[in-house]
Amino acid sequence: MEALGAIDEPPLEQPASSAKAAAALATRLGLCPCVVFGPGEERLAEGALGLGARLLPPTDLEGLAAAFRAAKLVLTSDSGPLHLAVAVGVPTVGVFLKPGSGRWARVSGRLAAVEVGGMEAEAAVARIVEEGLNLMETPSEPVRGVEPL
Repeated sequence: MEALGAIDEPPLEQPASSAKAAAALATRLGLCPCVVFGPGEERLAEGALGLGARLLPPTDLEGLAAAFRAAKLVLTSDSGPLHLAVAVGVPTVGVFLKPGSGRWARVSGRLAAVEVGGMEAEAAVARIVEEGLNLMETPSEPVRGVEPL
């Protein structure tokens, strides 16, 4: 699942590069990528579609949490959805643009914080895919208070 969040600068020339990373992960893991979005992000979400991705309908916070609980993996920028995905216990690849910003993200073994600031888009996509695959292959401790799926 790819979550688009309101941020100052779209990561990886979003949505095209994020769609590439999500599609590559989905292909390698045998998943169907889904795109979620917030208010006013409809055009951004539509731009992230491609390579078999599905656009989920608009939702509220409770619905987003439910969608994340049903997901096998979440790819998102450093935004509210990242924190929600980690809180519900789904493996999450968080994309951070500013150098050093990922140091604040190590709250769970289910989070791969990927800093891509200054990287070419192709290299950033490759790094995100690598980290997502590693995350899915590595067993991790459950988040306290979250029942495993």
